[in-house]
Parts: sequence; C-alpha cells; structure tokens
Amino acid sequence: MKKKVIIAVILMLFQGFGIFSLKAQTYATLPFTDDFESGSLGASWATVLEGTARNRVYAGFNPHAGTYQMILDDGTDAGATQTSEAWLHLDLTGETVVELIFWMQDMGDENNTGVNGDGIFFSDDDGVSFTEVQHLDGTAYTNGTWTKFILDVDALCTTYGLTLASSTFIIKFEQRDNYGATSSTANDGIGFDDISVSTTVTPLTRYAIADGAWNTSGTWSYTSGGGTCSCTPTSTSEVHIENTFDVTISTTSANCKDLTIYSGGTLDLIGGDDLYVYNGGTVTVNSGGTFTGTATNERLNFMTHAGTYGLVVNQATGVDVGEIYIFSDLTLNISGSGSITTRDDFEFREADATVNNDLTGTLTVTDNINYAFGETNADRNTFVNNQTISAPDGLVFDGDDDIFTNTGTITIGTNFEGISATNTGCAITNSGTMTIPTFDVGSATVVVNNTGIIDWNGVCTNCGSFTVNNNAAGIINWSGSSTPGGTYNLSTATSTFNYDRGGAQTIFLPDDNDYANLTISNSGTKSTSYTPVDINGNLIISGTAVLDAGTGLDDITLAGNWNNTGGTFTEGVQTVTFDGGSAQTFTNSTGTETFCNVAINKSANGLLLNDKIDILSAGTMTFTQGIVTSSTGNEVQFQDGALTNGGDTDSFVDGPVLKIGNDAFTFPTGDGMSLGNIGISAPSVSVTFTAEYTKSAHGDTDVEAALSHKSLIEYWDLSPSAGTTADVILYWDVMANHGIDNSTDLTVAHYDGATDWDEPDATPVINFVDPGSATANSVSTWSPFTFGSKSGGGTVNPLPVELLNFSAVVREKGVEIYWTTATEINNDLFSVERSMDGEIWEVAGIVQGAGNNYTELNYSFYDNDPSYGTSYYRLRQTDFDGKNECFNIVAVGVNAPDNFEMMLLPNPACSGEAKLLVSSKGNHEILVVVYDMVGAMQYSKVLVKQEGDFIVAIDKEGHMKSGTYVVIASDNQDIIQKKLIIR
Repeated sequence: MKKKVIIAVILMLFQGFGIFSLKAQTYATLPFTDDFESGSLGASWATVLEGTARNRVYAGFNPHAGTYQMILDDGTDAGATQTSEAWLHLDLTGETVVELIFWMQDMGDENNTGVNGDGIFFSDDDGVSFTEVQHLDGTAYTNGTWTKFILDVDALCTTYGLTLASSTFIIKFEQRDNYGATSSTANDGIGFDDISVSTTVTPLTRYAIADGAWNTSGTWSYTSGGGTCSCTPTSTSEVHIENTFDVTISTTSANCKDLTIYSGGTLDLIGGDDLYVYNGGTVTVNSGGTFTGTATNERLNFMTHAGTYGLVVNQATGVDVGEIYIFSDLTLNISGSGSITTRDDFEFREADATVNNDLTGTLTVTDNINYAFGETNADRNTFVNNQTISAPDGLVFDGDDDIFTNTGTITIGTNFEGISATNTGCAITNSGTMTIPTFDVGSATVVVNNTGIIDWNGVCTNCGSFTVNNNAAGIINWSGSSTPGGTYNLSTATSTFNYDRGGAQTIFLPDDNDYANLTISNSGTKSTSYTPVDINGNLIISGTAVLDAGTGLDDITLAGNWNNTGGTFTEGVQTVTFDGGSAQTFTNSTGTETFCNVAINKSANGLLLNDKIDILSAGTMTFTQGIVTSSTGNEVQFQDGALTNGGDTDSFVDGPVLKIGNDAFTFPTGDGMSLGNIGISAPSVSVTFTAEYTKSAHGDTDVEAALSHKSLIEYWDLSPSAGTTADVILYWDVMANHGIDNSTDLTVAHYDGATDWDEPDATPVINFVDPGSATANSVSTWSPFTFGSKSGGGTVNPLPVELLNFSAVVREKGVEIYWTTATEINNDLFSVERSMDGEIWEVAGIVQGAGNNYTELNYSFYDNDPSYGTSYYRLRQTDFDGKNECFNIVAVGVNAPDNFEMMLLPNPACSGEAKLLVSSKGNHEILVVVYDMVGAMQYSKVLVKQEGDFIVAIDKEGHMKSGTYVVIASDNQDIIQKKLIIR
C-alpha cells in the first residue's frame, strides 16, 4: 500500500463543510474489498460531513451480508438538509481495466441532485474536483431492498474525460437529506455494503433468455442464448431483448446503460415502475420490437450525466409509455423511422438538458412537453424538434431560459403556458410549422421568434411578458376572435401576418406600428376598428373574407401590392395610400375595386393596375408622387362627384381614365415622364368619358386651311359613351415643354377621325401662364385633340420634335445610344443624360440637332464611361431659344470589370458624407485616388481586401469643398474612373 498525505485545510476550502474526518490516508492498490465487518472504516476511507450529516458503520438495518454496513444519513431529524460523503482513496497507477461493485439499499431517501446530491462520484486529482458517474434516486428503488451495482470504471473515465491511471483516484459515495435512517425502510438515508474494486471484468452485456422479470437473475445471460448468469442488469449494462422474449419491470425499478429490443422482443413496465438509463446510454427499439408502459406513472428516464444519450425507434408503435423524463446535464437524440407515445408528460426534471427530435415518425405527447415541472432549479433546458410532434395538451414553461426550437412540425392541442413570474428568458424559435391554441403564459417571460409558419388558433388570456417577433419569411396565421394579447412585432421585411378566422376579427395595431405583409383570408369581416393600418409589403384579400376599413381613423397605407383574389373590400370613408418606393401592382380578380379616397405618394417607381379602381362620388384621388399605369379594362374610374387634384408633374395616370356623370372634371392624365391633363366642363347629359394622353405624334399630320400646323409631340384621346356637349380644356405645366410660345396663334386642334386636323373652336380661350391651358368651347364632336397653331409655318408655337424611337445597347467598351426623329422644328441640340437611380441625372454627351427638318433622321452617341450595374439614359432636346423637353427613359445593365466594380454613395454628396463601395472579385490591392478639377490630389489609399463588398469613407473629415472631383480606382488589370459631385 502506498501512503499519500491530504491536507484537510485544502479540502475544507474546496468543500466548504463544517466537520471533517480527513487525515493522512492510505491509497489502496487493487484488488480492494470492504464488507465493513471490522465495524469501522478502513485506512483508505475518509469522511466529509456537512453540519449534522453523519457516516456510520452500523450493525442492523439488514446489512447485505454479515453484521455491518456503511450508512450515510443525517444525525438530526427535520433539520437543515446536509450532505454526507465517504471517500475511498485508490492508487490506480498502471491500471487499464477497473471494475467497481457495490450493493446499495434505499432507506426512505428522496431524490437529491447536483453537486451535493445522491450518487457516486469520481476524482482523478486528489479530490480537487469530482464528476458524478452514477446517480442514486431514492424514489427509484424499493426501500429495504439491496441492489447490486457494477460500474466499469475505465469506461466511465473515458466517457467523462478522467484519467484512470491516477495515483490519487477517489471514489466518493454521497447522500444528502435532513432525516436520519431509523430502519432499512425509513426515514432517510442510503446503506452501502460489500464494496469491491478490482481488475476483474464482469461482462457488460445482458441477454434475455426467457420471459421474466428484469430483476430476476434467471432472466439473463452474458451471451445470446447462453445459460443463466445469475445476474441482473446494472447502470453500466448493455441489455438485449431478442427473439420473442417478454421482459417485465414490476415491483422494483430497473437500470441499464444501453437497451436494444429486437424484432419480437418486448419490454413491459408494469405497476408504476421505471427504467433508468445511465452513462450516456441508448435505447433502441428495432422494427418489430415493443416498449410499453401505458400507465401515466410508468416512465422511461434518462438520468443525470453529462454526455449524449439516444432513443432510436424503428417500429411504428415502438415506444408507448406513461412518461419520458429527462434529467440534467445531458443531450438526448431521438431518431428512427418509428413512433413514440407518452400517455402523460415528456418532462425535463432538472436543468441544462437538451433534446433533439429527429424521429421521422410522430412523437405524440398526450399531456405536456413540460420544462422541469415542480423543480426549483429549472433553467436552460432546450428542446429541438426537427420532425413531427403531436402534443394534444400543451407546452409548459416552468424554468428560466428554457428554449423550444422547431424546424419541423408541432401541433399543440389545448394549452400553451408559462407558470410564474420567476420564469424569465424563455423562448420559442420556429422555422418550421407550429399550431398553437389559446394560451396562458401567466406572468412568465416568453419570446417567440418566427421564421416559419405559426397557426395560432386562439388568444392569449393572461399574457405576462409575452412577445412575438415575426422575422424574415415568417408567417403567422391568426384565427383568434379578439386582440391576441402580448407584444407583437410584425414589420420585419418578407414576414406575413394572416387574419384567417372563419368569422369576424379585429385588425390590431402591432407594437412596432407596421405590418410587413398582411393577409385577410377565410371568411368573415376583418375590421380595422379605428386602427390605422400601415403595410410595408403586400396586402392580400382572399377566400370570402371582408376587409372593412370602418368609419374611424382607419386609413390604410400600402407599400407593396394590393391583391384581392375573391374577397371583399369595404371602403368606408377612409384613405388608402400607395406609398412604396418599389414598383407596386393592383389586382382584384373579381373585377372593379371601389375606394372612397386614394392617395398616390410613392418615393419612387409606379403603380400598375391589373384591374379597375373606382373612386366613389364622395371620394378623392390625390396625386403627390408616383405614376399610375392603367390600360383598357384596368382604368381609374371616377364616379359623379368624385374629385382629384389633377395630378402632378411626377404623379398622374399613364393610360386611360374614366369619368362618370355630368359634372366638370380634370383628368389626371400623363405619359411616361410627362404630365398631360385634359379637362371638360359639365357635359350636357350624364355620360362616361374616357381620356388618355400620348406623349408622341399622332399618325396623321395633315391639317385644314385654318391651321398652319399641329403638335408633333403629343395628343389626347377624349370620348364620351353617348352624344353630349362640353368644353374641352388642354393643360400644360411648362409651355416650353409643349413647344408653346405665342398665345394669339395658339389653338386647339381636333382630328376628324378620317383625313386631317381641324379647329373645333375658332376663338379658344387661352390661359397663357405656367401652368396654363387652352379651351375649346361647346365641343360635340369627339376624337383626338392636341395643340395647334394658326400661322408661322412652324416658327410660331413650333410644337417641336417628333421622336420615333430611343434605345441604348451595351457594347464591349461602353453603351451606344440610338434615336430617330420624324420632324425637327427649331432644334438646336440633343443632350444624352445618364443616371444611376432615375432621379439624379448628369450629361453624358451633346449631339447637335438639325434645326428644321421634316424627314427621318438617325442619331447615335457612344458613352465610354458608363456606370456599372443598372443605369438609365434619357434624351433632352433643346431649341435655339433655350426651351427644352425630355423624352422617354431606357435602362441598361453594364457588367463590372473582371476584378472589381466601384460605386460612389451618395453622389452628389454633402461634405463629409462621400463613401466608396467596392465589390472585389478576388483577393488583391486596389489603389483609389481622388483629384479635383485642377488636378490636385485630394485623397489616396491602397485597399487590401479579400473577395466581397466593402465600403470606405473618402471624405470622413469633410475636407472636400463643394465642386466636381474625379475618382480613379485601379488594380493590375482594370481601371475605373467616375465623377463625384460635392454640394
């Protein structure tokens, strides 16, 4: 035997206990045995006792053999809970195979877990740290009955990362309680006897060789089909139930490490008993095997050990038990193609456990998925479902920081709840499909983060600190009958909130104010109920549902598409505003959609009508910014009495507009980027007028003698549904844009529909201002109209250039722009303008015009310095007197150089704001230099960057003054030059 010294003071610092029996200990070598028949602890034992805890070598209470046993209990009944420890010191130098055998009897002990709990612990560092390798749950054993444990020490050391061949190896026997043991069956304590540590290896495998009880030795053999081993499984055993054997667990609970049930084999839990799986074990039920225990108190338990456990089920009805319990510090992976049913809970009993469900069949939890129900130390448990779960009762949080993660499908039947205000930090993360009913989270803190689909079939009745974040791509289908309760953040782009109850619902205001995408579905009326609705994405109305805008402050603002696939929109007296920065569409598959008030206020792009919009008599359509594109059958229609502001220079209807009734009206028409209003006085009878503006020449240019010439750049179609008389008013925004310069010569031209243009009113009323108009009175013949001039041969009111086409083509080294004119009057030059965003333009080049010309002419311009990515070109025509107009915009896409591309953000920029965006296609150096217009260098930097996008500030300190600069970026292959404007 080898002697080693342990300093009690050091151990006291580590343990914090009040009573010690530690002195110089003898580290025993193998083999070691102790049956305690000496009546006292041997030289290799030491005790560590907390408070009134005690360690007794005691005669009585039915020792396993002989007269004495070692009892760990408390010396004072009903006092504070205390811990008793017995340390067995071993010198395992050079050992590779070690086995620990002991007998244990429960004496009314409860279940205590954790560092100061009930169990067997190993230390390979002289007691500085311990690892639990065998938990002893007093509730799992029959009082007064001895149970044999065989622990494979070397295997456990491998499992827990301990060093077996340690000269200071300690095996700790530990019990915690607040009562003393008064007999072998009561009140509180654990007895140990016949402890041995040796290099003898008892086979770990146990094969069922007959029908019988788990704890009957005749049921088992060390080999398949062999003779009885006179043994039973222990917490380190690998158990096999094969052939057609039926093994039962009754009267006393059972332990194992691994369990495999083969085809034809059956394990029955009978009479409320449990199977405990230890040491990172796996339970496998093969196809044709059965694991049953249908009473609610017949359990499969995965016990307290760090490590990874498994539950593999490949039988359709492979596991049907009362409950599955998960204890702390472990990971359980559930897999296989079969199914699992618990008749009661699937429950976390302690903290810091993780369950991963990858079972391709269904996991059915008849009662609750319960996070440490009734436990005081419950926190940080995680359940990850990657497949299918049916939880007919519910999901219950009863701990801190508990997490449920779903990437598969889970249906929660009747309940979802938190327990108390002490449950903080709980979260549901869903990227799969969840069905959740009415729920009650109490005053717990629960956060739902959704990127999948949640079908919410009820309401929150007691919400506490309940928050739902509908994140990117998340869909929440809400079928509750009232406001759901809790905090709802629903504005994250690409997420959708769907009111899908088969009945009435109230649309509520999310806590972050906006919806991303909003869907109204199923049936019943969904009322805004005095709540403004701001939708950052799309609105869908489907099924037979009704979206009721109500009569209060219920305006709807929409940045995405309007799509009614069969439902109903009740407009009330509210305003629907289209305000998206991206292109929007309007669709109503049932035909016309009626609105009270509509506002067009888009920061960019337009609104395309796929169906008709109808403005009520009491309504108004207001154009502030953004173009509405209509077509025949998909018009904007104004009822008698409906109003409009007539449009704006960058907001109007590009396409036909309808007006019903007999009141005066100004049609908010335009074409492309040009506003072109036309108006009527009150018609003599009630009719439907159709008006449309075209920003190009009419196909017939012949005029009657009363006219010298007519406009070659624009005309209006205006016609009623029946005969009527009314004044016709043609409007301009800026005279120069329409080729108008002489009020006395200006008139209204009308096409007779067959051969030429005439003058419907010889004395039109001219309002010669900007903006202004020309009015032909009492018109009764309807056809296209435009501006005409009575004299001058084109020198007065030249009504200038007719452009036949304009296009841009990407070439190898730039962009080539083409255009063709049919006629030119007083045309000085063309400016080719370029833009990155369609709003801020710069001149790319100048081409001289032909002055006056009445035959087709072709022009082209080559842009050697195009912008990379999508950019825009437009043509501006300027007369000799400086008057100018813009023509249509075309877009092109230019590929970046092979190695990198560069963009200036913003451009123009204010001082201090200029930044450079570089998209690098490799790992290399890029030199960036900025010069002013006199050639002085203002900035220089070498960028060493890996592949990807990066931004660098080139005027962070605001030293660059207002003006124009040249930015040059180059590497060993490419050079990019761009112009930067500082305001």
